[in-house]
Amino acid sequence: MKRLLALSLVLAVLLSSAAYAERFSNFPAYGICMGDSVRCRENPGKKSKVITHINKGDEVQVVGQRKVGGELWYEVYTSPDSEDEEGPFWVSARYIEPEH
Repeated sequence: MKRLLALSLVLAVLLSSAAYAERFSNFPAYGICMGDSVRCRENPGKKSKVITHINKGDEVQVVGQRKVGGELWYEVYTSPDSEDEEGPFWVSARYIEPEH
């Protein structure tokens, strides 16, 4: 039973990673933040310094991507009319959806 649970968890992580791995095929592209107070980092990776935050509904321009520690990160610029710095920043791909 424990093996089945562990296998299920691994499969869930792999499937969730694949779900956002290919959202953007060309750069630059535009996306929408899907979370509140999402950390914008100096470099890709959870240990990198947090520079600012973006919120649900904020538009970003995605200019690149990099995989770090098995997680996909997008290099983004925030909207020019944003009160905060414009970027570039790195945001986990799980929080950015393509703008339709």
